[in-house]
Amino acid sequence: MRRSRLSPAPASGDRVRWCSRTIGTAADMDESGTCYRRAAMNHDPAPTGFHVDGSEIDGASLVVLNGELDLASAAQLVQAVSDLGAGSHPVILDLSAVTFVDSSGVRALLDTERIVADKGRRLAFLRPGIAVTRLLELVDLRGRFTEVDAIDEATLAGLQRA
Repeated sequence: MRRSRLSPAPASGDRVRWCSRTIGTAADMDESGTCYRRAAMNHDPAPTGFHVDGSEIDGASLVVLNGELDLASAAQLVQAVSDLGAGSHPVILDLSAVTFVDSSGVRALLDTERIVADKGRRLAFLRPGIAVTRLLELVDLRGRFTEVDAIDEATLAGLQRA
């Protein structure tokens, strides 16, 4: 098997295809078969890290997700929700800063729903971003979850009654 060597990017406008031989790196292949790393973008790319922060607010547990919800990070979400205690207060996932979701992320959201229900609590998504809503629509799960735009007294009361 021929190993690809990394070289400078071809001139602008050259045709390239995805370099499947470079696993785990952002790379392309020119027509001669030489792989190269993509040039830096003119803007800051989306964050690739994932962070989960939890807090208790009046009448709810808030879990804030930030970054990409994928195979590498899904277990962090499930663990954070598993660590919550039982109770009557709803669990609210703030998904406004989630920049990417894959099938593992969808599975983590479904697992989260099950864990929260097993604890006798309700689950709601706070301001899910386009990455979340588009994928949930694609797999026909958007209507399964309660979405809220704010955490206020009326919203919390509605979540506790339902």
